[in-house]
Amino acid sequence: MPAWPASYLVTIAAQTGWSRDFILWELPLSQGWQLQHAILIANGATTVPLLETGIAELQALTNQLSAEVSNGNNLRQDSPR
Repeated sequence: MPAWPASYLVTIAAQTGWSRDFILWELPLSQGWQLQHAILIANGATTVPLLETGIAELQALTNQLSAEVSNGNNLRQDSPR
């Protein structure tokens, strides 16, 4: 079983006590996803990347690119070096 169905199943079953068969075959997927999301949020998980994390990653990539360019490294693969 891929990771997301296992996570989906374990998260809901642990919180509700519902059976595997009920969760997989009777619970509408859209309701299950909403329930899983609510359970994760209630337990302190973040389900989307935080803006600050994205900004920090972008800044790190920008710094890396600036360093490569200032060192004279040609980043294009099809250009002669």
